[in-house]
Amino acid sequence: LGITQSQVVVALKSFFLGLGMLTVILTFYFTRKSHQAYQSYQREEEDEENEQDYLATYRFLDYASVAWNVCLLLGLGGLGLSATSLLLIVLGIWAGAYCLKITSKIRNYKLSITATPKEVLDYLDTYDEGEKQAEMEEAYLILFKVNQLLIPGIYVVLVVLSVVLGQVQLVALLVAVVIHLYTNVAQLRKTKRYFK
Repeated sequence: LGITQSQVVVALKSFFLGLGMLTVILTFYFTRKSHQAYQSYQREEEDEENEQDYLATYRFLDYASVAWNVCLLLGLGGLGLSATSLLLIVLGIWAGAYCLKITSKIRNYKLSITATPKEVLDYLDTYDEGEKQAEMEEAYLILFKVNQLLIPGIYVVLVVLSVVLGQVQLVALLVAVVIHLYTNVAQLRKTKRYFK
């Protein structure tokens, strides 16, 4: 196609950096909006407006969390391509620290930037029942889609790439298999805990 590897690397670096900077800005924006809605929620006395501020607080907080996670993923993804991704990671950590500070204030729970699975489960206890239910349903759907659609799709792409390039994509295949095995075997913990 006449496209060189250096052109692809430059395009990917620009993509990761541009989208990463956008997610840093979105993290700050949504965190600030969440904090403003929370402050308004604390002041409001009318039930209808209070309800709207309550919903906006947590909706914007979720948007900020997603933007922050995407920012870190883009920073790590671009790390192999360019040292400028370090800047994105530093900005992402800064945005994440701000997001966690506001989250701690709103949820009344201090979640660290390098939270352990136990901390995340304790943090989940700060959710109301409706939020917990929605979180559990979404987590199950994500797990199902990754396990049944995404990873099998990756296998197909790797086979096609292997045929087109004339070389087995062994490392990528091993990574996909390890992730696929983990998503299935990790479910045994739930079975052991629930069906004691």
